[in-house]
Amino acid sequence: MQPNGESNRMRGTMKQTLFVLLAALAVFVWQGTSWVALPFHNAALHSVKDEGAVAAVLRANLPEDGMYTLPGNSGDQKAVAEKYAAGPVAIIGYKAVGGQMMSPDMFVRGVLIDLVVAAIIAYLMGMGQLRGYLSRFVFVSLIGLALGLFTNLNNWNWMSQSLHYTVVDVIDTWVAWTLGGAVLARYSGK
Repeated sequence: MQPNGESNRMRGTMKQTLFVLLAALAVFVWQGTSWVALPFHNAALHSVKDEGAVAAVLRANLPEDGMYTLPGNSGDQKAVAEKYAAGPVAIIGYKAVGGQMMSPDMFVRGVLIDLVVAAIIAYLMGMGQLRGYLSRFVFVSLIGLALGLFTNLNNWNWMSQSLHYTVVDVIDTWVAWTLGGAVLARYSGK
């Protein structure tokens, strides 16, 4: 028979794990809903005019999967600055070979990402002197806002991400972790 303290710790760990799983699920469901059922992400994305021509140029000029910039960094900063001033300016996430859209491995990675972030937030929540549901809820919601602002405003500032897409993604991340926070804040750690 286990000592009472060890049994309580095990129950607390199981309870925390359950709330981390449920919070990650809430975030994952929101992400799917916001991308598939709501119009604001697609409204912030543009399609290229001639996909075939652009795809041919990409295939001919991008040798492997990866991130590319236009202008590229040739080492000659003056030439890069001139090209940047003349435009166009782009950052391209490139995969040479297509695949299944919304493949099962994407969903698995998405859930794992949400689980890791929920676990980190739960850990941080436990480090603070957060008393009561509301303080824990606001804490997680503000972490969601900070995540959205940090990532997207940096991409807007440095990587030419449009302001429209930036605002949409900041709000989306904040809503996702506000919902996750509503679940995670139910866990008090006691």
